[in-house]
Amino acid sequence: MAEARRDMRVKNVSFHRRGQQENGTLHLTQHHLIFSYLPASTNGSSTVNETAADRPQKRTRPKEIFVPYPLVHHCTLRPSHVQSNALQSSKSEIDLTSGDDEVDEGLFPPTYGTSSSTRPSTDSARLSIYADSPRRTESPAPRTSLSVTSGSGRTPALRIRCKDFRIFAIHFHQPVGGQTPDQLARDAFYALRTRCCVESVDKMHAFDFKPPAEEEKSGYHAYIARKEFARMGISPKAADGPGAAWRVSEINHDYAYSATYPSVLCVPSSISDNTLKYGGAFRSKSRIPALSYLHFNGGSITRASQPLVGIKGNRNRQDEKLVSAIFSSHTPYSATPEESPDRTPPLQNGSSATLPLESSDGHALDSDLEKLSVSGKAPAGVNESSDKQPTPPQKKLYGSTRENLIVDARPYVNMTFNKVTGGGIEDVAHYIGHDMPTEIVFLRIENIHSMRKSLEKVVDSLGNADYVDLPPNQELLRKSGWLRHIAGVLEGAEKVARTV
Repeated sequence: MAEARRDMRVKNVSFHRRGQQENGTLHLTQHHLIFSYLPASTNGSSTVNETAADRPQKRTRPKEIFVPYPLVHHCTLRPSHVQSNALQSSKSEIDLTSGDDEVDEGLFPPTYGTSSSTRPSTDSARLSIYADSPRRTESPAPRTSLSVTSGSGRTPALRIRCKDFRIFAIHFHQPVGGQTPDQLARDAFYALRTRCCVESVDKMHAFDFKPPAEEEKSGYHAYIARKEFARMGISPKAADGPGAAWRVSEINHDYAYSATYPSVLCVPSSISDNTLKYGGAFRSKSRIPALSYLHFNGGSITRASQPLVGIKGNRNRQDEKLVSAIFSSHTPYSATPEESPDRTPPLQNGSSATLPLESSDGHALDSDLEKLSVSGKAPAGVNESSDKQPTPPQKKLYGSTRENLIVDARPYVNMTFNKVTGGGIEDVAHYIGHDMPTEIVFLRIENIHSMRKSLEKVVDSLGNADYVDLPPNQELLRKSGWLRHIAGVLEGAEKVARTV
């Protein structure tokens, strides 16, 4: 394994992208695919194999193309014409003789699930019933007498497709050493596969990265959750404002509470960690409603997974208490309408006016409007402003109107299906402590499998973008439906932004 993880450097390779070709060196490090080359000059393209006498007096600085392995979506090994013909001829000879000849399965990618000598695949259990049936033999290794001569046939290549729509090809030419181009392409293919398919997450670059000494001394970090929450006004010292209704919880400090949630969660200050502990069992993968964004007017965006309601209509008191506290985070909490405070904003001075709020039944508070005087006289219960006596501080009410919105990204049909399998959606009738309407909106965004298929069609529309510089196929783009998916996401984002 240590030998497979060793860095690999191959010279005299060509990099093809959007019809452009560059000659240089391929370097497969532990976490990146790097191609270094000298940019084209007025005398033509420069290669890394040119002698010192051929180089100009002012040496051009080499450029590098970095591709992180997690961005690699698909890689195909394309052998040379001569190597393919030799393999086909060798296969015919082996079929005429005894089947006891050993073959080198590492020459080309093995066909998983069709041969007992290859690495087991996920469909081995499903195909076990066909263990006694005839199997297709894998491609045998060429014999030592087979060789690829220079300049004959096409050059072997690796065609790589990335998740960021980059498509390029790497061609291997005749090297200085004893290995053939097909052998180098094969070694590079398996080295790339080993680095892209890591055994555990701690093998990824994020766990091996060490910042420069200057960056460590400055103490700068790209993102710190606590500082971001403090920027929004959420801190233990916040006595007033929207941030006073929220607090930072460390219930997931070791990721034992929810493995797919961050270690720092922001929840309403009236909710204890004990409530979160028992409420997490009601959410898929314990993804409880947690704060993502807090606006200066008190509006908030919280994220959560689907509740485990099921067809029986299961309930969880702790989860209902958490959602009710979120709905009441921008207004004083009250269990009954009698305990609710006056929702009419007080006048700050005699010449200002504030639009009234709507009551729970949708009618405006006309009675309070009739009490307001143009001359600045306020009715009983409203502080009068005068030049001699300072106005006492009033309790702030953030926002003039308020609406509670539950946004479900799924189509309604998918939600119904999830309800049969144990999921579902919240029942707004169970949330108390607020007298504002709660609306449920379905964004009708397809699941991840439909999105992935649509994205694959978009990539297919690019065609041979590694060799030709042509625009995407418009017909394939229309059939992909990708713009429809993007439009649904943007419409949902607009709905949430306007509500907040």
